[in-house]
Amino acid sequence: SRSHRSRSRQRHGGWGGWRRRYGSRTWQPPARRARPTHFVAIQLKSREIQRCVEQLQQWFVAQNKLFERCLVPIKRIHTALLLTSFEDSRVNEARQAYAEAARSIREFLGGEAIRLKVEGVGCFGGRVVFARVRTEPPEVLEAMHQLLSRTFMRHGFPCLDDTGQAWLKPGEEPRQFRGHSSFLKVTKAMANSRTEEERNSYRALHVSDEDLAPFRSTCLGSQLCADFELLSMLGCAHDGYYPRIRVEQLPPGDAKPCTLHYQAMNEQQALEAAWSSAPSADPEEKSSNAEAGDSRSDTSDGKALSQSTQDTVANVKHFSSRH
Repeated sequence: SRSHRSRSRQRHGGWGGWRRRYGSRTWQPPARRARPTHFVAIQLKSREIQRCVEQLQQWFVAQNKLFERCLVPIKRIHTALLLTSFEDSRVNEARQAYAEAARSIREFLGGEAIRLKVEGVGCFGGRVVFARVRTEPPEVLEAMHQLLSRTFMRHGFPCLDDTGQAWLKPGEEPRQFRGHSSFLKVTKAMANSRTEEERNSYRALHVSDEDLAPFRSTCLGSQLCADFELLSMLGCAHDGYYPRIRVEQLPPGDAKPCTLHYQAMNEQQALEAAWSSAPSADPEEKSSNAEAGDSRSDTSDGKALSQSTQDTVANVKHFSSRH
């Protein structure tokens, strides 16, 4: 209708969409195609993970030199837990929302340490290649995502869903979450192309299922997580990572990080040794690896949740309602 179209064209603080009273704040989701400005993530600091990811990157470059400009810097690899958008004027509010969510997460964990395991490679639409990230136990990442999303939305901050295609509407439930870490982005090279001819060459560049087949169950390492961070997508920190808005600690527990052991004789031999030592993927993980065309998620639509995940969501709702 005309009234709906006029509302969708409204602008407030650079965001388009409709307005909604959310608590004491007028809450306005960003336009559908608006890009996030900030995110919450766990940095992948393990040397084993970084070394294996870097070798995977070089494997793609060896197949096609164009991939060289598509690589994500190793110092910047991470697994995102939340994507949001806000102006500089709301940074302090975002810090407070983040601190509140962090307290809920630590209470939920009950002192247990978080171990990330990076295993298997997937792709979004043939243009973004990522490593799959999960936790032990596997429901922890989903619980963190749920608590972060609920807290930020309660404070009037928008959240982008896990597919990266749509902003959650006020009151909408966060969707099932699957951790990943992107390490090769054709879209990055397209955006930075200097000429139309160069842009067209990257537009024709795709990663196929055949390219990914050897790495579907490759183990790239694991790490124990000491903290997670609220970050800005703009700029660069002195160490090459994203600018940090706030850092929150995670329980240390008493677990020791797992590592892969191999002799790095040369790049190719080291990579083969790491892959040959990888455990085979669980049948449930293999069944979730089917590509979904140009969708931002290459797994099933997640409508049928496991009982353990349903229990996790129920627990998250319990903690969210208390804070």
